[in-house]
Amino acid sequence: AITLHTSGTTETPKLIALAHANLTNEVETSAGTYGLESDVVVLQQCASGFGMSVLHILLVLALEGTLVVVPRGFRGDAVAVTEFIVQHEVTYTWATPTEYRSWFRHGDRVAPRRSRWSVGLSGGEAVGHSLLGAFSEPPEVGSKSFDKTRSFRLVNGYGPAETACCSASVELTSALSGGGASQAPQLELSPTTILVGSACPNEFVYVLDQEMRSLPLSLPGEICISGVAVAHGYLDPVLTARAFIRNPSITQEYVRKGLTTMFRTGDRSRLLPDGSLVVNSRIGDDTQIKIRGVRIDLRNIEQTIVQASEGAIIEAIAVARETSRSAAAEQDSKFIVGYVVLDAGFLSHGSQPLEQGPTASTSDAGLLLAELPLPRTVQPSMLIPMDKIPRTTSGNRDRRALGALPLNRSSVSSNVARQQE
Repeated sequence: AITLHTSGTTETPKLIALAHANLTNEVETSAGTYGLESDVVVLQQCASGFGMSVLHILLVLALEGTLVVVPRGFRGDAVAVTEFIVQHEVTYTWATPTEYRSWFRHGDRVAPRRSRWSVGLSGGEAVGHSLLGAFSEPPEVGSKSFDKTRSFRLVNGYGPAETACCSASVELTSALSGGGASQAPQLELSPTTILVGSACPNEFVYVLDQEMRSLPLSLPGEICISGVAVAHGYLDPVLTARAFIRNPSITQEYVRKGLTTMFRTGDRSRLLPDGSLVVNSRIGDDTQIKIRGVRIDLRNIEQTIVQASEGAIIEAIAVARETSRSAAAEQDSKFIVGYVVLDAGFLSHGSQPLEQGPTASTSDAGLLLAELPLPRTVQPSMLIPMDKIPRTTSGNRDRRALGALPLNRSSVSSNVARQQE
């Protein structure tokens, strides 16, 4: 039916061949799961080459709904996007948690309460408590769209483009104003894990070891997906043979239907006791580093920063940087910089780096940095506030872009030296 490129976030983009059946299953699943009908108004603020944009188009065509396309120049403008939601009576959105946080922080925070917006689909990143809180505010009494029975739902989805973009999902919010309770599993939300729930209809999601054998609950392994949504493969047969393999657990019913292929996602995950899926990381990703002889996961540092801030920091991303080789001739040249997004009520420090050292006592965030419950050797050398975290064209957090930003080298040298004492 169509060909799509993978995002290229972690490797060279590949061209995928998706069939009519793959896309039909995704459209029917979306409509049924989210209760979408002919009055659906879908917001499309993502790039036109992104897989979700294609699904948005097919969804509104199938339901005879409306597609609201945000012009390219306004996609990163939170104020403009939230105005689009209200003015065009948008009912359904898809965005990364980073995008949603930006909309609520810089745009119109009350847009969900005075609009027809009822379903927000999220994906690609962890959803934090602050975002859940923003989605859970009650509708605004007196607005033209006020309906005390209307529920507002935040659904976290998971799935690569190779399986038509969404193969598992979970509703994270409770319904608003008497609309009913969410059945989402009770799990402490964490910046290092992504709760994605259970498999979508007509799909199977497995957690397997290196020999493609099923793993017990709670043990981490690779996510593999089988069923109607799995694509025919890549246009490159060599790449197809590596990632699209025969499902060793397939039933005879699906053999008769010709659905014998399983896709290896390369994502590391585990199953909770209730069968819900939790995504941990990419297999072989670059968040695990070795610094001063200690192996650490940058995501654990990010989680510590957010939790220790007690609500002052709503998002953090840790990046490994290096001092100049000449300055680190005899020492480990790596150090960690934390880029943080502050809560709207905690912006008095502007964009100045919040560093360790004598000035820390005059800054609440500086004190946070100095008192992080981390060994000094792996503490961030500085925290740098940002309005928003940069994203790739596919909406993922762009760690590489942050790693290329200039730093105050004198501050870096003094802080790294202090940590090495």
